[in-house]
Amino acid sequence: MLKKIKTEDLVLGMYFCGFEAAWLDHPFWKNKFLLKNEADLRQAHGSGIEHCWIDPERGLDVAEAAAEAGPDEAAAPAEPSPELPPGPDIDTTLMEAEALRENAKKATKAMFSEARLGKALDMERCVTVVEEIAGAVLQSPNGTLSVLRLKLADEYTYLHSVAVCALMVALGRTLGLDEKACREAGLGGFLHDVGKAF
Repeated sequence: MLKKIKTEDLVLGMYFCGFEAAWLDHPFWKNKFLLKNEADLRQAHGSGIEHCWIDPERGLDVAEAAAEAGPDEAAAPAEPSPELPPGPDIDTTLMEAEALRENAKKATKAMFSEARLGKALDMERCVTVVEEIAGAVLQSPNGTLSVLRLKLADEYTYLHSVAVCALMVALGRTLGLDEKACREAGLGGFLHDVGKAF
C-alpha cells in the first residue's frame, strides 16, 4: 500500500512512487524507483513539491528511516553514493529496446483507435510510454534510437510516432534543454500525427 509523505522526509532507501503533482512538473523521468542516488534525493528535495508517495513494502518507511539513522545521524548529511556500475551491454540494450518498441507500438495503435472513435486520449498511458522511451534514449541513445526507428510498411504510422518521440528527446538533450523540456518535446513528438486517425 502506498503512503503519502512530505517530500522533505524522503531518504535514501525509500521506494519512490511519484509526486503529488502533474507529471510535467516533477523532475524525474520515472514515476517509480528505489531512491539510492544522492543526486536524485537532492533533486526531489529541491523540487518545490510538498508531498510524494512511497511504497514501504519495497523500501524504507518513514519510521524505519528514522530508526536506522539514529538520533545523532538523522541530522548528518548523507555520504555521497558510490559511482554507478557501467550500463548494460549492447545485446541487453537491443533486447530491451525491441520490447519497448512493441509495447509502444501497441499503445500507439490504441491511441489512434481511440481518436478514430472520437474518444478522449488516455493521456496517462501516453505519458507512461513517453517516460519509458525517454528513459531508454537517455540511458543508451544509439541502440535505442536505431531499434525505435525501424519501421515495417504495415505499421509505419504507429512506429513513426514512437520514433519521432525518441528523436525529439534526443534532439532536446543535444540542444541542452532541461529534462522537463525534453519530456514535453517527446510528448509532442508522440502525439504529432494523431490527426491521421481521422
